[in-house]
Amino acid sequence: MSEELPAELPGIDIRAGLGNMMNNEKLYLRMLRRFAESQQKFESQFAAAMAQEDDKTAERIAHTLKSTSGSIGATQVEALAGSLEAACVQAKSPDEINILAKETVEQLEVVLAGLSALKHPQMVQATSAPINPEVIEPLTQRLITALRDGDPVAVKLWKENNDAFKRGYPGHWVYLERALGGYDFETAIATLTEAMETRSSK
Repeated sequence: MSEELPAELPGIDIRAGLGNMMNNEKLYLRMLRRFAESQQKFESQFAAAMAQEDDKTAERIAHTLKSTSGSIGATQVEALAGSLEAACVQAKSPDEINILAKETVEQLEVVLAGLSALKHPQMVQATSAPINPEVIEPLTQRLITALRDGDPVAVKLWKENNDAFKRGYPGHWVYLERALGGYDFETAIATLTEAMETRSSK
């Protein structure tokens, strides 16, 4: 392992998280940082949804935490967020949901505290095969829109234009292939965003 990735991170099974990223340490570090950034406001966002009696939004927020925590190997957060999501789906009482939310936040804070010590990485440069931007950019926008909407058409779009994506994002293609093949849209969004940033910086 590189010096950037600690031997241990509180609340995270690093081996499992690396395995989810096909043992690509650089991608794993990026996903860890994205998780820390995206989940900092989980508590306030979930509380706001509950206060507004917006069950669907509360369920979605819990689901996102479950999915992303599972991707990085934060197994306890994943399990707690899964229970919280299930409680929202089953329309449990606010008191029951709030207890589960508190337990989830407590474990999430352990994970976030550990991730706060990670150093900011340098941008990874990938060499893209020549491809017309007028081809890859519209395809990319369609794909990321479908992913953000949770639309299964994203997988169809990926398969139908696989060669174009492979030439457009050679440094990230294999990870996108794995994420989309497993319908892991959260990981696919994070990886595609990174791929777009790398391409635009060239």
